[in-house]
Amino acid sequence: MEVLDLAKVRLVDVARAAGVSVGAASDELSGKNQIPEDTRRRVREAVDQLGYVPNPVARAMTGGRLPLIALVIGALRREHEFDSYRQYWSDFVGAATLEATEQGYGLVVLPKLEEGGVSALPFAGAVVVDQVETDPDLQRALKLEIPLASDTAFDSPNVAVALDLEFDSAVTVVLDAIWAKGSRRPALIWPDINAVFATEIRRAYLEWCRQHNVEPLECRSDEHTSELQSLAYLVC
Repeated sequence: MEVLDLAKVRLVDVARAAGVSVGAASDELSGKNQIPEDTRRRVREAVDQLGYVPNPVARAMTGGRLPLIALVIGALRREHEFDSYRQYWSDFVGAATLEATEQGYGLVVLPKLEEGGVSALPFAGAVVVDQVETDPDLQRALKLEIPLASDTAFDSPNVAVALDLEFDSAVTVVLDAIWAKGSRRPALIWPDINAVFATEIRRAYLEWCRQHNVEPLECRSDEHTSELQSLAYLVC
């Protein structure tokens, strides 16, 4: 048998050594189709003798997708919003990367999806965080026809996972605790950022005030200082 460089052993080499077609060798290794037992045995023997190791990227590309997940974080292109919560995003990306690796995927962090650009890459799935339903990034992701996860719940058949975060419950717990301590007009201090979690917390706050017949007291600052950010979303 011809001696081959193990680093360069290809599927065609396996097929040639086994005396079968490349298609038959591929079917055996992928388990896609039933093939005769004798063919199966010869392919397996050739694999063992040549030391062939399937290329996971090439195998994934046969299905038109790479084992990559796009993580789209719009805050990356809004400097003041990202900087204000840098630790949060760092923890988020770190945890997502570890989980993706555990599942056999690589994670590609993107500030946005672009028509004809990164959205054209053969991603196996996408995670779009902190986006409203009308956001262009989310709409482009929906058109990719791949499994999509979002931390914003909305009705779409293309979304595999959509988290419905309990903003109402969380805000109610905090405000009720403050109310029990004697405060009769709790205030909401928040930074000037246009993020889903910011608008949802404000909505929950205003609803709580309406239910308790309390006049809202809001402070939304245009100054993105560390002092103000440390107070963001704390109700006092």
